[in-house]
Amino acid sequence: MANTSVNGWRLILFILFSIFPIACFSNCGADLVVFVSKNGKWNQIDGDSLLRSGDRLRIELETTNACYRAFFWKDARNQVFNLTPKSITPGNSNKIVPNNLYTLPGSGQVYILDHSTGSEILVMAASDAPIANLNALGRLISRHEFATSSGMIRINRYDLRWVVLRHRGS
Repeated sequence: MANTSVNGWRLILFILFSIFPIACFSNCGADLVVFVSKNGKWNQIDGDSLLRSGDRLRIELETTNACYRAFFWKDARNQVFNLTPKSITPGNSNKIVPNNLYTLPGSGQVYILDHSTGSEILVMAASDAPIANLNALGRLISRHEFATSSGMIRINRYDLRWVVLRHRGS
């Protein structure tokens, strides 16, 4: 009889997570938007946009809640680069202030695509707790296969949101 009760709870939990899958993610709301400079104008792009070597990119993050964030770029050669600024907020913290707009790389700089073609994946990691070991998080991202043009998944205590960009050469 006790086994039937346990199976009943499992069924209820399965149904709840099927109906409300976002409930397993932290309360770190943010929009990750990528822009490319074409003919002197900045245009918002998505996973269907074709990028070329030499394209200049800028990333914007508009936040809705306070939480801790880190940013990574997994390039076409599967190398992972930490884009997290040394200090997003005063006090050398990677905590994001709600209702603010953050730009990467910042200070009028841009990211320029190299000559390696393939999928470029921008990953934003969010957590309710401070992200202490960015190297370990980068290794976790390097091992993960990102299958779609964008998405969100929870791994360990991190919510990962990503955008896949298609880099097609010159």
